[in-house]
Amino acid sequence: MQELFIDVLRHDLINPACIIGSYTDLLMEIETDVKKLQYLKNISRSNQKLIGILEDAASFTKLDNLNNLKTEKMDLGDIISNAIGSLSVKISEKGAKVYFTCDRPYPAKVNEIVEQVFVNFLTNALKYGPQGGKIEINVVDAGDSWKICFADEGEGIPDEFKEAVFERFKRLETGAIKGSGLGLAIVKRIVELHGGQVGVTDNPNGNGSVFWVTFPKA
Repeated sequence: MQELFIDVLRHDLINPACIIGSYTDLLMEIETDVKKLQYLKNISRSNQKLIGILEDAASFTKLDNLNNLKTEKMDLGDIISNAIGSLSVKISEKGAKVYFTCDRPYPAKVNEIVEQVFVNFLTNALKYGPQGGKIEINVVDAGDSWKICFADEGEGIPDEFKEAVFERFKRLETGAIKGSGLGLAIVKRIVELHGGQVGVTDNPNGNGSVFWVTFPKA
């Protein structure tokens, strides 16, 4: 039943939404009426949000049905760098500064899906952080594991919500910023499948939070 649900999400819902997006983009290229162009932009933004929600739901359902992952020796530094590169356009649009110094290998026993953890952390930091804000990424030696920390300059998370944000459909109300409420739940599930830990603390350097995860060394 879960596999059927995932197939319905991906093929019967996500694919049509992508087609709507393609035609909307085409219409925006040729539309000259300012008012109609704004309508098309609103449709495009809403459609992208819908696709994101559907993709999150499909990802979480698949992960929730897994008991283990095939892992291999991979360098976390390379994976983090790839995650940063995949969001280069959004980083530029936000005017954000992402600091990550990879001056040594960080060999870990992981599955390539861990890149989604770093993408989700970065996406949230960009979404909730200020225009032109700073995001700092550090990898810390934690004995038999690596601790990866993402420090942002967002509004921060009250203590009573620090555990809840990693649960399904739990998210802070932040005005116009919307989401599926599954992003951090996906992060938590990926980390659990690797036998790691996940958490969030206040940013000691000012406003914002520090999201962190641990993955076993290789």
